[in-house]
Amino acid sequence: NTAGALFKALSVFAVLDIDLTKIESRHVHTLMLHIGKLRWEYVFYIDFIGNANDEKVQNALKNLQHVTPYYRLLGSYPAFQYQEES
Repeated sequence: NTAGALFKALSVFAVLDIDLTKIESRHVHTLMLHIGKLRWEYVFYIDFIGNANDEKVQNALKNLQHVTPYYRLLGSYPAFQYQEES
């Protein structure tokens, strides 16, 4: 954990005007091999409006790689398009 790490990750989306809809945190044990101890780390789950095929989202995910050591895209789903019947 480093100061400002979450801010840096979230700003990747803000700069590209990608709307975040949900942020969750979970703590996990991490084994620090160099000292042989367990410590708590935080993992964040972020939902946002966009599709993995959108250019803005692809740019955000590319930029996210520069500010976090790890991320995983859990899924990308097209938005529902409502059409009135005529």
